Parts: sequence; structure tokens; C-alpha cells
Amino acid sequence: MDTLSQLLIQSPGNLAYHLVLLFALGGALQAAWAQWQRAPYPQTQRLLWGLSILLGIRLAMFLMGGLAWQQVFPSHLILPIADRAATAAGILIFTWLWGFPEHNRAGDRLLGLGLGLTALMAVGTYALWPPLTSRYFNGSFPDLLWSIYNLTLAVVGLIVLARRRPDNASAGIVALSILLIGQGVHLLFTPPTGDLDGWVRFADLLAYPLLFSLPFRFAAPSAETQQRAIYIQRQDAPPPSEEALEALLRLLSTPPNHPEACARIAEAVARAFKADLCLVLAPPSHGKLGIACAYDLIRESALPGTTLPSERVPVLTAALERRRPLRLPASSTSSDLKALAQALSVSRTGPLLATPLDPGEDEPIAGGLVLLSAYAQRSWSEQEQQRLTTFAQHIARWLTAAEAPSSEPRETSPDAEQRLHELEAQIEDLQTENQRLQEQLLDAEEATQRLQTLAEAYDQLQASFEALQEENERLQAQTATSADATDAEASQLQETLAALKAENERLQEALQVLEAQHAHIQKTLAQREAELHTSPNGHDENLSQYLQLLLSSAQDLRQPLSAIVGYTDLLLSESVGILGALQRQFVERIRASTHRLEHAVDDLVRLIAMEAGEVILNPEKVDLGEAIDQALAHNSALLKEKRLILRPDIPETLPQVHLDKEILHQILHHLIRNAALASPEEGEIRLRVDVQEEGGEKFLLIEVHDSGPGIAAEDLPRVFSRRYRAEYRTIDGLGDNGLGLPLVKALTDVNGGRIWIESKPGQGTSFIVLLPLSNGESHTLMPAQQNIAS
Repeated sequence: MDTLSQLLIQSPGNLAYHLVLLFALGGALQAAWAQWQRAPYPQTQRLLWGLSILLGIRLAMFLMGGLAWQQVFPSHLILPIADRAATAAGILIFTWLWGFPEHNRAGDRLLGLGLGLTALMAVGTYALWPPLTSRYFNGSFPDLLWSIYNLTLAVVGLIVLARRRPDNASAGIVALSILLIGQGVHLLFTPPTGDLDGWVRFADLLAYPLLFSLPFRFAAPSAETQQRAIYIQRQDAPPPSEEALEALLRLLSTPPNHPEACARIAEAVARAFKADLCLVLAPPSHGKLGIACAYDLIRESALPGTTLPSERVPVLTAALERRRPLRLPASSTSSDLKALAQALSVSRTGPLLATPLDPGEDEPIAGGLVLLSAYAQRSWSEQEQQRLTTFAQHIARWLTAAEAPSSEPRETSPDAEQRLHELEAQIEDLQTENQRLQEQLLDAEEATQRLQTLAEAYDQLQASFEALQEENERLQAQTATSADATDAEASQLQETLAALKAENERLQEALQVLEAQHAHIQKTLAQREAELHTSPNGHDENLSQYLQLLLSSAQDLRQPLSAIVGYTDLLLSESVGILGALQRQFVERIRASTHRLEHAVDDLVRLIAMEAGEVILNPEKVDLGEAIDQALAHNSALLKEKRLILRPDIPETLPQVHLDKEILHQILHHLIRNAALASPEEGEIRLRVDVQEEGGEKFLLIEVHDSGPGIAAEDLPRVFSRRYRAEYRTIDGLGDNGLGLPLVKALTDVNGGRIWIESKPGQGTSFIVLLPLSNGESHTLMPAQQNIAS
């Protein structure tokens, strides 16, 4: 083994060492140049620069070795320092080539800093070494410093590759590991003589040939496929689903200039290829690449278009401009995938398959198609690429044929042109008038829905009052038949019950007022529905008066309710007489029913206040941990009663956020209450709260998942509905069928946030709220700004 080590240091072994490294670098550089000629990607350009620098360093070492062999300069003074510096530079460039294949400012700065530090160490060693030239460089203090430095660079390079995990990272990890082992062997078994170490050179001989894999990290664009007639089913492809056939038929029946043509192209392609996301691109122009439209197959919804700078998607732009298809794996660190993920608001795009909408060589491209497997993470095959290319060619011809002008000239007279302009002007006026009437009709429908919501709240109040009256009558009957109570206690109880009866009479009077108002509202509603199409204006002032009247009536209910709660608390404290077990049970039911009625009145007041435009947002610093604890404390009795398990997913440290504290508390309270009511006994509730940042803006994410039976797909649109119909059935899988969830939806909309539901039958339901964090300014929300969905 020592003989092998010495062979790589002495002639002619040292000559073979330099030639092998130069041939490895030359071959890798030639392969990278060929890849650049086929597709001038920015990654290939960086590879050419890195290999050229490394080739220049090794060529300089080869020339220095030859000059030292000819005794042009003393090899003992310069050659060992240059050899250590070249090894360090090689480790740095290895890390840069494999770890940062795309443009990365931090990676470029680290490379420049490392090369500068290496040059500075070389100069310092050259100044320190001459007084020590009487001994060998191996085993000296400068040799120890260089060994530790090179070992540190190799370890840092392995950490960078392990964290970033770019394409072909395994080859880079193997190469840096070999260089690390070579430096470690030199540090542990330093030769007692000589200036160079054969084991370090042996590691270089094993590591440098791995550079051949660098030019093949990214898939090269395949040759253009031959023109083939499009067909739906192939022997190597699965049969299309019924949804794919229906989407294709809708596309074929749509004119190319139809407003929904783009969306139907995206849907048809997504269903035909079972792609999670399908993008229809506009041709690159003026340094921009536009996404005309997109379709999400998982959510079965169209996505809006956007525009990206071409430098953010260089690989995709280059492929479209060269009329070539493109495939990128999910592990690619290309900026294209990151830019598309940000534009589509997804965490990752998955493998990418793209092809241009190329009608032919004589025609400009009409855009491009991009397929993404963001959720399934399915790799695209060569056969799928060929099918997509054929599909895109036919779509491009279809679009180009629609844009081509007619070959038959038409002669138009000045009178005909003038008449045509007049007709176009009349059409525009009619469209404007139609749009105005539609907006008025929508406003009237919203007013109708608001009145229906108030009618629903009134019915709930009436039902709660009837339940309270029934409990009161049962308590009176029990008090009359109780034989164990003393005469004094019975007298005190009768006085208390008389007070409760007086309060009930006051509630009945208030309810009679509400009934009269309800009848008046129903009559007005019928009149408004009859006058919608003839007089759509002027309803906002009347609606505001009705809202104020109902708000005043709801506020009047709070005083008698508070009196009932006070009297029930007085009875339960037994300060006016001892209660029997059955009497206490009845009084506790009265208090519980009264509390439920109070909560219903509070929810009604909040809804009416939002409808009347009297909501004031007061953002302040809110402790998220305290807000969560408060919401859990309000629902602790229900959680304990059903023996539910709460599994929180909350960061260890929660920051203070700017939000309306009362709105945040109501959202948390009603979501946890709904999950507790929907979950079975001894079930599980998962609560997730986190602060996320997207596009420079911060959002508060709240997710509550219950373990109930789930909500059917046809019932999801009715979860947040506040409209009341006697024939509506209860939604299975929903815990709170009252005003709680509509209030959460309204509060979320008032705060400028979003709420949606994810539910699968048998797997529970998740309510997800996304609230933008305020800058701390308070403001009043006017009625025209509310946009509260019914």
C-alpha cells in the first residue's frame, strides 16, 4: 500500500495522476458543452463555468509539476502549498457544482468567500514556510492546518448536499465522501517523509471521474415527435374516465374564441392525463410568461391566471422558445418549480411535464401546456410526453384555424358599416343595462336572504322561550306537590316563582312585539318580492330601519333574561330556602336553558349588528395562547361531559398577533363547540393554530377537526347558510345547527379572511380559517364593505 501511495507522488505516477484528472475534467466539460448546444439552460452555463475554473486549476498544477521536475523553481518551497490549495479549491467547486446547480446568490457568495480564504491561507503559508524548509512539509504545522481546513470544507459540503438534496445529489455525496476519507487518512497516518501524500491523490483519482454525471442531471429535451392523429385510447395508456370524455366533448363543442375555451382546454387535458394541475400558458413575450388559465383536478375548480417574469422560469421559457417538450423531476432545485408553486399558492408542484402548443414550423407557437403532479407526486413517462405533444399539436391547430382570416374577400358599403357600428353601440348599451339590472336583482336577493335569516333567529328565540316556559311550569307543579318543604320555605319559593312568572310575562310581551314585527317583515318581504323587478332601488333605508328595530328588540330581551338568571342563582344558593333534589334539578335546567337563550340572543345581536354595519374592528396585540385557553375554558363542561380527547398542534412559542380579540374568541369558541357536538363520546378533536407568511403578508391559520361521521358533499353548501325553511332537514355530521357556524363565517368575512370545509364521510370534518393579521389600526366597517355571505 505504501508503494501505491509513493507511485502517485513520484514519476511517472505523478504524470498519470495529472493526466487522469485533466482527462476527467475535459470529458465532463465536453459533455456539458454538448448539452449546452442542445438546450442552453442556465444550469448548464453554470456547470461550464465551474468545470472551466477547476480545469484551469488542475492545468496550472500540471504545469507547476513539470517546471518543478525541470528544477525551474524549488519544488519543496512552492509545490506542497499549491497542492493543498488546489485540493481545497476542488472541494469548494465540487460543493458548488452539486449543491447549487441553479443561480443562487448565497451559494455564489459562499464559493467566492471560500476561494478567497483559500488564497489567503496559501499566501500566509508561503510566508510561514521558508524558515521551516529544513524539514518535510508532511507532518509540519502548516500541513496540520491545511488538513483540518480541507476536512472542514468536505464536511460542510456534505451538510449542504444533505440539506438541499438537488438532482444527482448521491454522486456529489459520494465524491465529497471520497475526498473526506482521503484527507482523514492523511491526517491520521501522515507520512514521516515527503511533501505530498499519495492517499489524497488516490482519493482525487476516484472522485474526479464522478464529474461525468453532472451534465446529465437535467433531462435533455427529446426530439420532436412525428405528426400523428389524436385518439383517446392507446394500448399503453389506461382507458379514459367518463369525466375525461365529458370534458373532451365539452371542449369539442366549444368555439375557439369562446370565453371558457381556455378553462375547458385545461380541464380536458387534466382529466385525460389524470394530472393534479394543468396550466395553459401564453407565448413568452417581452420577458414575461403568462399563465392564461389553470385547472385543479383534485378540487375540480378552475384557477385564475397570472404572469411570471421569464427569468424566474428560465428552463420552461427556453423549452417553449425552442419548441421542445420538457420533463422535470420533483427533486429538481430549478427555480421554475419554485416560481410555479408560488404563483399557484401550493407548497410543491411535483414532477413537471410541459410541451408547446406548436401548430407547425411555419406558424408561431400558440402557448404551452404544463402538467403538474402536486399531490400524487407521480413521475411522467416518455409515452405520456409523446401523447401530450400530439394532444398539444391538435389543440394548437384548432386555435390557429380559428384565428386565421377568411380567404374570401367581402365588400362592405359605407351605409352597412355605419349600421354595423350603430348596432354594436346598441348592443353595448343593452349589455350595460343588463348588467345594472342584474346587480340590482342581486342586491334585492341579498336583502331577502337577510330578512329570512332574521326570521330564523326569531323562530329559535321563540322555541327557547317555550322550552323555558315548560321548565317553569314543571317547577311550579313540583313545588306545589312537594310535601317536605316547610311553610316558610314554600312561601319564599312562591314569592320567587311569582317573580319568575312576572319576568315570563315580560318575555311574552317582548315576544308578542317580535311576532308583530315578524308578521310585518313577512308582509313587507312579500311586497318587496313583488316589486323587485319594477323598483329595485330604495330598499337599503327600509332594511336598515328593520335591522335597528330587531336589534332594539333583541337588546330588550337581555334584561328579563338576566333577571331569570339572577333568580335561579338565588334559588340554587338556598339563601331563601332549602331545595329538594328534584327541585334543584328543575332549577338547574331553567338556568341552563336561560344561558342557551342568552347565547342565542348574543349571536343574534352580533349578526344584526353586522347586517346594520355597526361592527367596529379593534385590532390589538392578542396572546394566542391566552385566546386558545379562554375558548377551551368556555367549552370545558361539554368536553368533560362527552369525555373528548383534545390533540393540539400548536408551536411551542406563539407570537402576539394584531387581531380583534372578541372576533378571534368567537371563532375559536364556536368551532370548538361544533367539533365537540359533532364528535361521539370519547372521541377526538384536533386543534391546529399557526402563523404563516405568504407573499410578504402574515396570516393566522386555525384548523379544527372533529371525529364525527363527516358531512355529505350535497350538504356542504348549506353549512354556513342562515336562510331558514321549515322543510330543511338537519345536516348529518354537523354539531352546531344554530347560528354558531354562520356567525363564524360572517366574522371571518368581516375580518377579510377565508373559511372552508374539508370533509370525508366516516373520517370527520375539518373547518379551516385563514385570517390576515392587521397592522394594528382600528376602523369601522360600513354596510357596503361587509360582503357577508348568507
